[in-house]
Amino acid sequence: MSAISQCAFGPETEVEPLLSNILVPVDFSERSAGAARFAVQLARNTHARVTLLHVERPPEGNLFRMAEVARSVEQRMAAFLPESAGNPSVQRIVRVHPDVAGTILCYGEENGADLIALRTHGYGAIRRALQGSVTANVLRNATCPVWATAQEFSTMPTSWLNPERILCAASTASEGDRVLAWASRLAPQLTAQLCIAWSRKGLREGPEQIDRVQRKFRIYAETVVERENVPETLRDAVMRLRAGLLILDKNSWPAQGLSRLNPYEVVRHVSCPVISL
Repeated sequence: MSAISQCAFGPETEVEPLLSNILVPVDFSERSAGAARFAVQLARNTHARVTLLHVERPPEGNLFRMAEVARSVEQRMAAFLPESAGNPSVQRIVRVHPDVAGTILCYGEENGADLIALRTHGYGAIRRALQGSVTANVLRNATCPVWATAQEFSTMPTSWLNPERILCAASTASEGDRVLAWASRLAPQLTAQLCIAWSRKGLREGPEQIDRVQRKFRIYAETVVERENVPETLRDAVMRLRAGLLILDKNSWPAQGLSRLNPYEVVRHVSCPVISL
């Protein structure tokens, strides 16, 4: 990165609500409970509904136990997140299927989810390759934005629900336009200041287009030191700005020999949640 730009939205800014249907995959762990609590609170702020979805893999070699497994899981789902048990805006769904990530993605697309919220263990590449990662799969293939974090917490940080600053990351002017168009609808609902970090390549190859995007969103630039490692660069930018949320385009810059940025690696590095578009 070689530039960070900022703009603020006043209370008079009127923006159409961005979120109406938040999907939260849960595995009954404390991590997924944390993501679910965040989603429920976010839904209150944005007047959205929440769907808690658990996908249970069927028992191997015993299809006759599938109904029994489904009943057991439905009981666990009913007891999950008891503080939201009577909330009419929170729906609970159970599916039995061997492909957990694929079922989550299909359910989100078929039911019009406009955000998927989940947490990850933040495993490295080797362990993730051995065990697989539902989060990495969803981040890579979802057609709607995905909120994710690898951060541990005992109580939800207030900065997650009410971030002072939202940092957007973009390489080119077209990416910046797309990310900012989405983020500029979210920022007023969270009363957050909106910032953007451009790549050095974008600044060098399209200064006029970037200037147009900055004028469109009323943004003015600052300078930040660039590093070769994109996730580490974004981590440092988040820390410097004390951003409570990072928004990026998963089809953004090629990084470290990859054809596109790996949002999972960014989630592992930064200290705030990430929304991948």
